[in-house]
Amino acid sequence: MSIFKSFFTKKENSVSIPHPNLKLKKSFNYEHLNSEQKIEKRKEIISSPNPIDVRELMALYSVEELCETAEDYYKNIDDVSGLLRKPYNAISETPELLSIFSQIINGIKPIGGMDILDFGAGPGWASHALSSLGAKMIVSDASASALKIVEERYAKNPIPGSFVKPKFLHFDGRNLSLPTESIDRIICIDAFHHIPNPEEIILEMFRVLKNGGIAAFAEPGPIHSWSLGAQYEMRKHQVVENDVIIEDIWAMAQKAGFSDLKLALFNTSPFYVGLNEFNDFLQNGITTQQYLQSSQHYMQTSRRLFFLYKGTGEAIKDSRSSDGLSALIELNSDSVLNLRTNEKFTVKFKITNSGSQKWLPASQSFGSVWLGADLQEKQSSLIKSGYFTFPLPIEETGGLLPNKTIEFECEIPTPETPGNYIYQFDLVSQQVAWFKNVGSLPKNLELVIKKL
Repeated sequence: MSIFKSFFTKKENSVSIPHPNLKLKKSFNYEHLNSEQKIEKRKEIISSPNPIDVRELMALYSVEELCETAEDYYKNIDDVSGLLRKPYNAISETPELLSIFSQIINGIKPIGGMDILDFGAGPGWASHALSSLGAKMIVSDASASALKIVEERYAKNPIPGSFVKPKFLHFDGRNLSLPTESIDRIICIDAFHHIPNPEEIILEMFRVLKNGGIAAFAEPGPIHSWSLGAQYEMRKHQVVENDVIIEDIWAMAQKAGFSDLKLALFNTSPFYVGLNEFNDFLQNGITTQQYLQSSQHYMQTSRRLFFLYKGTGEAIKDSRSSDGLSALIELNSDSVLNLRTNEKFTVKFKITNSGSQKWLPASQSFGSVWLGADLQEKQSSLIKSGYFTFPLPIEETGGLLPNKTIEFECEIPTPETPGNYIYQFDLVSQQVAWFKNVGSLPKNLELVIKKL
């Protein structure tokens, strides 16, 4: 008998029994109360031993007041070091956060240079990661103190190489101060369930997204507000811990104009099996059903990871995307060159864009195509990657279209140590991919280097 690490008990113990009002769809209307009466009512429900109904909390606070509670939450944190380490500040959270982030990356398909809005960014760990991938980040939060923490994150953890500095956007709870159709992607990680006015915000997201844009959400599930953690946060900090009901969100999204909704089926819980059970799983045996049951239980009680699509848009058709990158490299040179150490030599290249994407010139920050080479000692496995790079002379034409060819000469550096070497010439789309890593064939040139 194998031992499966199931987390059924863990999840059930962490979630309190839902309040009966959850099924009754009870509504609360306190518009007849004045400010002082609402404050007294808030004190009453917070001090009560009964579970807090999040809908009652939302009825007692305005959007502006809830923005103030968000600011108070971050402003009153004396030591922000834990927030600056996120997602690596709590081992109990790290696996799940990294897992959902990988799902978001796969879902939004970010391309270098895209304008991405991190809505409800909190300490900004996701923004920082996307900046490293070449995104132009707009970091937004209702808390000015949270945005200062994000600034501190970028200052204390500088991103190597060139990157576009993020823009910071203080959110007023209702309006995104961004031009219409100016954003390629929106990410929202554990923030949307804090929103008391989801329909208004979805409409704003639709407005700022470009056609073909995607809004990605990673949120807790449909009974989140009744969990012990949510009850604690609402009682202590008076923040909204709403339930995420996909049917309601999709109705709002369709009304706003979104054209499609996709949900990710996934399971961040480990499911460990022995070798026999692993092979049984591959053969669609009983282990397959056990894993399916585990995943179903996770989805029923935990995460909702979903994507809203605005129109169809057009796929990226240039070298900012690794799809369709391919080249034919020809050398006007002997297959073996005999040279002296530090001797300069020139190679004439004929390179054809044999793929389906336009190659961008070197003036572009992301996705510009360069000639490059790895250097390997012939009798050794040691390789000097990226030993040589050279921008393709395609600036004047604004790039190189598919099926077009360029010819040029380039001076190549020689190794300083005598020996037999192999130059492996390839192309690289900057901060995207080497062409050989997506199926294109490099071109080799052998060097025999002797002492002067």
